[in-house]
Amino acid sequence: MTLNELIRFIPVLEALKQCKKIQWKDQDGNWVDADGEYCVAPNIEFRVKPELRRFWVNIYPDNSSAYPYLYSSLSEALRTRDGDATTIMVQEVPDES
Repeated sequence: MTLNELIRFIPVLEALKQCKKIQWKDQDGNWVDADGEYCVAPNIEFRVKPELRRFWVNIYPDNSSAYPYLYSSLSEALRTRDGDATTIMVQEVPDES
């Protein structure tokens, strides 16, 4: 294995140290969770599994808020909500490319 091939595994090793999930790309091009077993070979592609972000939004029935604000926590959204607004949670959709 060359130095450049080893270098590309550094982010994976750092993520493992932080207990993050690692994925590898299978022969069909799908990302698969690597559950504790890792084959370090030049032809295997790895990545740190993307973490999906969640946001909360206050929705007003009269559409009085033309530009909804994204809150990073439910408690923050509830604290700023007024009237008969509904708070919804929005989750990021993963890019499977």
